[in-house]
Amino acid sequence: MAVIRFLSGRRTADGEEEKLPDKIIEQLISSRFAGDIMAKSRLVRDGLADLHMHMPKNHEEVVNMDPVRYYNCMRREICQLAGPEDACMDQDSSKAISRFRYPILYAASYYAYLL
Repeated sequence: MAVIRFLSGRRTADGEEEKLPDKIIEQLISSRFAGDIMAKSRLVRDGLADLHMHMPKNHEEVVNMDPVRYYNCMRREICQLAGPEDACMDQDSSKAISRFRYPILYAASYYAYLL
């Protein structure tokens, strides 16, 4: 905290040094892992969506599959992010699955959690 306090601040118009308040510094420190948590939850969501699409239980599940709706439901359930349903829209209205980036992330260890 001392380092952030030392590095933070600005000079006011009259030349005085103004530091960030301790409350803001504490908020910065407490939120430092938020990006990592969101990245991990996206990996879980993408992995579940991938398994859902590529490992159906039977032919009927393939015929009735709605990947857009499933992906959007996983976004809400796992990532706790707002979606189209919060704007009184249907789950099918968001096509976030089009940004699904699984080909980039495939690696030998990517599905190690299945073992």
